[in-house]
Amino acid sequence: MKKLMKKLAMNSLATVLLVIATVGVIGPTCFMGFYQPELPEE
Repeated sequence: MKKLMKKLAMNSLATVLLVIATVGVIGPTCFMGFYQPELPEE
């Protein structure tokens, strides 16, 4: 039972890190896309 808990803890930690990394990459991209839609076209 303890092994299972340890495995779950590691998995949840990895999931959290994955989510943070995803948000870190996608967040700024979406932010730029939403707030600068009317860039001057060269």
